[in-house]
Amino acid sequence: IQIAGDQYGKACHLSERDCSIQRRHQKLVEETPSPFMTVELRDRMGEAAIKAALAVKYEGVGTVEFLVDRHRNLNFNMSRFFNIFFKIHSIISKCRSGFLFCRTP
Repeated sequence: IQIAGDQYGKACHLSERDCSIQRRHQKLVEETPSPFMTVELRDRMGEAAIKAALAVKYEGVGTVEFLVDRHRNLNFNMSRFFNIFFKIHSIISKCRSGFLFCRTP
């Protein structure tokens, strides 16, 4: 779930990216919206991501990563809870949300 937090203690989520297709722990394909996602699951994940960002007073743009099983039970991926490396993810997030997160000089 893409998140954004500001210096005033506010946070929002900008929907999900599905990175299920991997090889040797490297993402090969990212897609949004996720074909596995339901409205209820998206709402639960979005709320959890916002709560996490607010709990740590997160500032910036990043990702809260979750593991979701085939029954749509969600769990935090504690080893990579907040991923602050935004790089290529900004392209797919911009297409989905309409926001441009990075400026180039």
